[in-house]
Amino acid sequence: MSTVSRVFISLSLLFCLSGCENEAATDLNDLMENVEAESTVEDLSSIFYMIPSPLETAIVLKKSGANYDGSLLNNPTNVSNYDTKAKQAINLGTFGADMSYATLFDQSQEIMFFVSAAKKLAEELGIMKAFDAQMIESVENNIENRDSMMHIVSNVYWVADAYLKETENVEVSSLVLYGGWLEALHIASELYKKNPDNIVLKERIAEQKYSLENLLALFSKTSKISPELKTTYEELLSLKAIYDTFNYTEKEVTVGIDEETGISIVEGRNELAASKDQLENLFKTVAEIRKKNV
Repeated sequence: MSTVSRVFISLSLLFCLSGCENEAATDLNDLMENVEAESTVEDLSSIFYMIPSPLETAIVLKKSGANYDGSLLNNPTNVSNYDTKAKQAINLGTFGADMSYATLFDQSQEIMFFVSAAKKLAEELGIMKAFDAQMIESVENNIENRDSMMHIVSNVYWVADAYLKETENVEVSSLVLYGGWLEALHIASELYKKNPDNIVLKERIAEQKYSLENLLALFSKTSKISPELKTTYEELLSLKAIYDTFNYTEKEVTVGIDEETGISIVEGRNELAASKDQLENLFKTVAEIRKKNV
C-alpha cells in the first residue's frame, strides 16, 4: 500500500475511534479515502506538466532582456537552517529555480553552490537519485557548456515527479513543486520592479495566475495531509485573492520552441491591467511568503 494511502486510512481509523457509529461506515470511509489518495497522486503527476518549470521561466526572463542579479536568490549557506521535511522540500524546489536562473546566465561558480545545497537537501529527503556521483561529475565536466547544463538542470527539476511515481509521497513532491514555482515568481517580480517597462516580464507574471489555479487544485486535496501543506494552501489562497483583483484580456495560448535552447515555451499572451498599488501588493505578498519559507 502506498504511503499516502496509509496516511488517509490512519486518519479514517482515528475518526472511527472518536465516534464512528458502525463498522460498515468505517469500511466505506476507508475505501473512499484510499481512492482519493490515489487520485491525488495522479493529479500531482499531471500538474507537473501543466506548470512551467523554473528553467522555462528562466529562459523567458533572459529573453525579456533582464540581467542576472544573484542577490535575489536563496543563499546556499541557508541549507543548514532547514531542519524539517517541509522546509527541505520547499527549498529543494527553490534551489532548483535558482540553479536554472544561474545556468541561463552562465554563472558557473553559483551553479556549483546551488548544486551542492540541493544535493544536501536531497540527501536529507532520501531522494539522491538525481544527485548521484554521475550527476555531480556531469555538472563538473559541463559547467562551461550552457546547453549541457540546461539539460542537466531540467532533469534535476523532474526528480520530484520521478520521486512521486516511485514512492507516492505527495507531501514532498507537492512542496518541491511549490518551492520552484514560488522562487521563479519571486525572481520575475523583483526583476520587474527594477524595470516596470518590461512587458515580457509583466506578461509572465500575469500568466502565473493559471499556474496558481493548478496549484490550488492540488493543495485543496492535499492540505489535510499535514499542517505544512495546509499552510502552503493558505499562502496560495492569499496570492489568489490578489490575482483576482487584476483585469485580464485573454488571448491565444501558444506553445513554441526556444531557438537558442530547444526547450518548449508555453506563452499565454495575456494582457494584464493592474494598478501600481495592485502589483506592489502582489510583490509584497510574494516576498513575505518567500521570507517565511527560505
